[in-house]
Amino acid sequence: MKQLPGRQSPQWIRLLLTGVVTAVATVWMLALLPFLLLMALIVAILLIPVLHRLRRDMQEMESGTSPPRPAHDVTPWHRQLINLWRSPAARPSGRGWGSAEGRGPGRSRD
Repeated sequence: MKQLPGRQSPQWIRLLLTGVVTAVATVWMLALLPFLLLMALIVAILLIPVLHRLRRDMQEMESGTSPPRPAHDVTPWHRQLINLWRSPAARPSGRGWGSAEGRGPGRSRD
């Protein structure tokens, strides 16, 4: 690749800048390492009961001794509220809030 004409920074300045950036990145990574290890430890501790439950469920499924479980609704609460709000059964008229249905001629939406 050809160098464009003009002034270029001296080689030693680029080398010094590269060394400083490398040193700063190394110190930053070493400073973050204890926090990353602590977070990994906390996540591992929180996963212990989940993995025990998963192991027990897998053993029950494998042995075939567990009765079939009833279906459980796992819809998040905010989706349940949205679904309830949008369902026709939850509306006073059964047709929808703010809809044009059920309005006679000349009735405004006041």
